[in-house]
Amino acid sequence: MKRFIILLTAVLSFVLPSNSQEQKKKSISIKHADNFNFKKDQQIYILTGNVFLIHKNLKMYCDTAYKYNKTNTIKAFGNIHIIQNDSLHMRGDKLTYDGNTRFAKVRENVMLNDKKMTLTSNYLNYDAKKNIGYYKHFGTVKDSINTLTSITGQYYANENYVTFQDSVVVVNPEYTLSSDTLKYTTQTKIVYITGPTNIVGEKDTLYTEKGWFNTISKQVELSKKNEAKRESYICKGEYIFIDKYKETILIKDNGVLKDTTNNLMIKANLIRAFKDKGYAYATDKAQLIHIDKNNDSLFMHADTLSLKKDTVNTVMKGYYNVKFFKSSMQGLCDSLSYSLKDSLVTMHNNPIVWVSDNQITGDIIRLETGAKALSKFYVDNNALIVTEADKGMYNQIKGRNMVGYFKNNFIDFIDVIGNGELIYFPIEKGLVTGLNKMRCSNIKIFMDKKKLSKVKYIQNPDGTIFPLSKVDAKEMKLRNFRWEEYYQPKSKDDIFIKKEIPNETKSSLKKKL
Repeated sequence: MKRFIILLTAVLSFVLPSNSQEQKKKSISIKHADNFNFKKDQQIYILTGNVFLIHKNLKMYCDTAYKYNKTNTIKAFGNIHIIQNDSLHMRGDKLTYDGNTRFAKVRENVMLNDKKMTLTSNYLNYDAKKNIGYYKHFGTVKDSINTLTSITGQYYANENYVTFQDSVVVVNPEYTLSSDTLKYTTQTKIVYITGPTNIVGEKDTLYTEKGWFNTISKQVELSKKNEAKRESYICKGEYIFIDKYKETILIKDNGVLKDTTNNLMIKANLIRAFKDKGYAYATDKAQLIHIDKNNDSLFMHADTLSLKKDTVNTVMKGYYNVKFFKSSMQGLCDSLSYSLKDSLVTMHNNPIVWVSDNQITGDIIRLETGAKALSKFYVDNNALIVTEADKGMYNQIKGRNMVGYFKNNFIDFIDVIGNGELIYFPIEKGLVTGLNKMRCSNIKIFMDKKKLSKVKYIQNPDGTIFPLSKVDAKEMKLRNFRWEEYYQPKSKDDIFIKKEIPNETKSSLKKKL
């Protein structure tokens, strides 16, 4: 008995068609026609007037149809209307349908629509087995928010998305997007960008070659060859995320934020900008560049940089390990602010400035940079200016506060206000001849480029002049003397280099302790 059952099963598997074969050979059913004619020799039905056909999950309506029994195909004309699963509708003027492959070709005045969108074209192929539509020679997809057009496209009913190629344009109330290729999800209204793409809004212009754009939330993610422009700002980076409603932008990896109005540029691996607040900050190799048309641009680095802009002023701030370089001036401190309105730089926490071979230190340093050149500086508390006169010999000016004035980026004269002290090594014929040491409450010092040319003691001067042979090494430096040339940025690249205290300096510090 067991052998008989196995043999019968084998025979039936050859004799009876499989389910898939039955489905494949299922004939197109005629449900209605006002008139029909059957050509027996050709096995063709000619149907006219309110024709209604069914094949599997497709309902097909038309004015005229030719049904070919041998090939299980139809050709239909006039008022074509195809319904799949009572949810997807296709219309057109002409139809060719193959019942074996379940492949439909709809031509002229074609319209395909579901609950989410409407596709129009003059050319549409539809695979009813895979629920995929293809159009060529131009098509339009429209929903409640967007209108998308392209030369070719593919509609995936099961996955709720459409892909577009060649001359793609997306239009919505706030943006126009143009591309060579992209994907659009009809349910979420998200555009996925896979090729060179421009997005243009009333105020914004974006370019990318990869990313996505949520047309509902107005969020944009760009991840290849990205650039964003808005008003006077240009943004670049390997990753850009924009939230239009929150008016925020995030830039990562080789990020650039450029303010073309003020010739300011921020570079960093992480930049955040808040348009409604007029505020931006940058971290991770953050650098600010103030571009100067006279080739004396300012390059500044800090652990964190920020930029605050309002209707009257733009203020830049740097926090922690601040270093800057200009060909005419260099500096470092722990925190700094830079006001563009009055061209004022304010430095806090152990600030040092180097300008025309002079090292300036104090508790707080303020620099008026002027439109074209340095104009003025202020040092509040513990003011000290040091210049190397010769190897191991330093001219020093000290006071409670100082105000200095520049001429052609050189110090012209200095007012020492309170507790003034001066050490000066006069030089004749290139050789140091002695040491002048003076004290005076207030001092006015005049400079000729890098050299001291005249000193005016305002109140009760007290001083000594030593010949070089009688100069005691202890007399050569004022109290709290500092010479920090080792830390001076010598180029724009030096602002990123963190220098440890040299071993010889460590040794001298230990001896003092």
